[in-house]
Amino acid sequence: MAQQWIEAGKEIALLALIESYVFLDGQVRADLMREAEDKERLLAHFLEDLKKVMGNGLNPEGSSQHLLPQEQLERIWKELTIGTPSPVSPDLQYIHQWWRVFQANVKAIAHYIPKPCSQPLVLFHGDTDPTGCDLGWSPLAVAGLHKHLLGGDHYSILQSPLVGDVAALLNTYMAIIAQPPKL
Repeated sequence: MAQQWIEAGKEIALLALIESYVFLDGQVRADLMREAEDKERLLAHFLEDLKKVMGNGLNPEGSSQHLLPQEQLERIWKELTIGTPSPVSPDLQYIHQWWRVFQANVKAIAHYIPKPCSQPLVLFHGDTDPTGCDLGWSPLAVAGLHKHLLGGDHYSILQSPLVGDVAALLNTYMAIIAQPPKL
């Protein structure tokens, strides 16, 4: 999205990336494209994500491979609303919406070809990621990459208390940007 704004002549004062990965390797993108087309694998990853977001009320190992995706989504919804209490109990329509967004995100990530960025990048991410501390952004950060490792992981970084840390850091960057240039 930032690339499109820049190409349209818009100015971006701050490009903040929150737990955002970039895949420069063409093979990784090709693998993601294949996964996006494999509904069974994609649904299994969706279920894993839901489990992490919703807590332990889901049993991905118990998913029935013989069920159609619609039936699997209904089973997931039943586990969320009937099983172990969850912090939220979404309705079935909401689960379907999450599923559509998840599919679209995987396709977008697979097709995204990043370009070097002339604006400074600010990266916030959890400290449990084994892939490295820049999530692939260093080669693209022509004007620099400011990294902020926070406790937690991809799922907890935007939940209390870590979301407060992210907000405080964003406020600091916004205050710096708002200052008039020194002559």
